Amino acid sequence: MINLTGLAVGLAGSFIILIFVTTELSYDKFNEKREHIYRVITDQAKHNMITAQTPFVLAPTLKKDFPGIQKFARTYLIDGVSVIKNKELFNEQYFQCADNDIFDIFTIRILKGNQANIIKAPNTVVISEKVNKKYFPGEDPLDKTLEIDHKGKRRVLKVTGIFKDLPKTSTFKADFIANIDLALEEVLIDMVAIGNGNFDRAFLTDHWGANMFTTYLLLEKNYPVNDLTQKLPEFEENYHPNHLSVCYSLQAMKDFYLRSSHLTTSFVPRVI
Repeated sequence: MINLTGLAVGLAGSFIILIFVTTELSYDKFNEKREHIYRVITDQAKHNMITAQTPFVLAPTLKKDFPGIQKFARTYLIDGVSVIKNKELFNEQYFQCADNDIFDIFTIRILKGNQANIIKAPNTVVISEKVNKKYFPGEDPLDKTLEIDHKGKRRVLKVTGIFKDLPKTSTFKADFIANIDLALEEVLIDMVAIGNGNFDRAFLTDHWGANMFTTYLLLEKNYPVNDLTQKLPEFEENYHPNHLSVCYSLQAMKDFYLRSSHLTTSFVPRVI
């Protein structure tokens, strides 16, 4: 009887471990283009820091120089956003801003809306199924407005679509995905909040030291990624004014979850 009890406990423990390992290894596997998706990593020797934060100007410049990059998307997670509904404020954790091509890179199923231009216009946002049920129960939210508050600044956004809730095994967390221009406005608010109020929109879009955005790349099938990475030092030298202290590299999506412990995570806008 004791042996049977021990066996049962052992089997139960093994089953729990198996479930844990299976879940850990399943992160991002739902993305149909997973084998061709990369994230740009910035190694900042000056600050002794490795991070997934990059400048806004990086992605389009990379695409211009490397034709094997099929699409790119920059994202920015706005920290401290609240949705205003019936004069009440509801804190939201995963309010992302992104380029429209995020929907062509990640497998994000659009349930309502035109994916081709769903967040191309300023002040537009798509919401998850969960958010739709929370703020527009029993309603069609398309073309309706959503008011948000970020550190005292209020904005009204137009809802242009609904996307299927992302799996829990997605490293990209989002309940809202807004037009990327909103990120530029909100970053300026964040910078003022931390005492860096001397920057403007042009600085954010053009300066190579404005490391504030995550850059995702979708490469062409069979594109030799090693060729691209080997050419990055020359790319840095051509464009980055501080190229001696900054080094770019690519991280494959399969490594986002299990091999990112060396990365510094920060939502604070950083200039290098």
